[in-house]
Amino acid sequence: MSFTVSLPPTVNMHIVGHCNYGCRYCYARFEKAKTYLPIEAALTILRQLPSRGVRRVTFAGGEPTLHPQLLEMLRACADLGLITSVVTNGSQLDRDACRRLFPWVRWLVLSCDSHVAATNVAMGRAPKKKLDTIGQVIRAENVARSVHEWNASCSRAEHVRLKVNIVVTSLNMHEDPGPWLAELKPERVKLLQCCIIPGENDDAEHLKCGASDFATYAARAQRIESEMLKIVAETSTDLLDSYAMVDPLGRFRQAHATGYVESKPIHEIGVDAAWAQIGGCDMDRFHARGGVYEDGMPSIGVTHPIIAIEGLDGSGKSTVVHELAARLGAEVVSNPPTRLQAGRARADVLPDDQRRAWYWNANREAMNDATEFVFAGRTVVMDRCFASTAAYGAAEKGVVAAVSEVPRDVPKPDHVFFLALHEDERRRRLAGRGDARTAEEGRLSTDAAFRQRVIDGYVALGAQRVDAMMSVSDAVDAIMRPTTFAGRVALRPQATKE
Repeated sequence: MSFTVSLPPTVNMHIVGHCNYGCRYCYARFEKAKTYLPIEAALTILRQLPSRGVRRVTFAGGEPTLHPQLLEMLRACADLGLITSVVTNGSQLDRDACRRLFPWVRWLVLSCDSHVAATNVAMGRAPKKKLDTIGQVIRAENVARSVHEWNASCSRAEHVRLKVNIVVTSLNMHEDPGPWLAELKPERVKLLQCCIIPGENDDAEHLKCGASDFATYAARAQRIESEMLKIVAETSTDLLDSYAMVDPLGRFRQAHATGYVESKPIHEIGVDAAWAQIGGCDMDRFHARGGVYEDGMPSIGVTHPIIAIEGLDGSGKSTVVHELAARLGAEVVSNPPTRLQAGRARADVLPDDQRRAWYWNANREAMNDATEFVFAGRTVVMDRCFASTAAYGAAEKGVVAAVSEVPRDVPKPDHVFFLALHEDERRRRLAGRGDARTAEEGRLSTDAAFRQRVIDGYVALGAQRVDAMMSVSDAVDAIMRPTTFAGRVALRPQATKE
């Protein structure tokens, strides 16, 4: 007879088996599982969790923000009604990354072990492969500031709730993190006594913090506790047998005093059989260490998207941009931004590589502007985006654009729409408007192969086609159609700006 097991209300999914930091005490090194959890395996596991009593999924690693499909997993959790947490060192969370991540996360857990920069470095809480010119303290403060600014423009139900994890070792046990935490303003802090798991981090024995020293550290930190800030102390014994962990190979993993035990892959044998293989967990210990607390509601998705409108010269792009923005009560951002328009003519006569570099920088500037509007709680409609720079640049080289060729530091909007117009109609609309502004735009009318490469490039870069032969009103209707926006994006009119 088959039966369904009951899991703890929180499952920790370690979706990345490696990390860009070198924390010397780390007890989740996954030496035999340095890989990404495949998205198919992750989705198979996630779908089995709600019926087993799971309410929240905490994504961890390694460093989970290194997983290229983290957002897809977070969206899946929203569809399943699961609350999400992400435990991160914050190294990948620049302003644009925060914009993309925050709509899908209910708890952001920042790992920073000290308010003293040198202590973090001594503990290995720093990048392994490059010089850390920022430092973990400032990095944590920057991310926390972004969280608070994000929350200021949205309802309480949509807040990203901030938590801080501090591992207490022999190197930081004499410090007082209280004043720094008070400035950081998290809702919750977890203090973790350095734990040595046999076979995992035996080389960190010298970093162990004794029970009395840990208790003293915790008492020192807890002086700042309030109704708005809860500080929980988790001893090395509390950690054992009290978690539901999934490793990067998709196996349940449980920490015992004698070391870790792993199940067979969950996506192969199912949750129930895999959970039985590790012996479940000690629910009394789970509750005793504060494993249950008010955690909010599942994500409702993106409420303030950045939408870019693209099209060849004459397609009615600017008109559609302003009509769409008017209907949504959205901000309009031009690319290049108005402040750079004066330099555009000079850039257009530069050698190809310099001209393209200028446009890539203009894309960065425009997206920075758009991102700040999103943090202020506004939807943004962009007049052109990275897709123009990539599509034209590739077409000039005789090829079709590819996402892989877009510089990694150039942010991208949430959605791109391409206004497709029959060439005869495009030329008719352009008649009497004078010469094209740039040589490449003029080439659209004289070189059919070039024009087709540009169009194909937009599609290859993910732009959705909209029939621009329709009226402007009908084109905007098509863009605003609910089925147009995948991934739980709420495209709806906003309050009129004052």
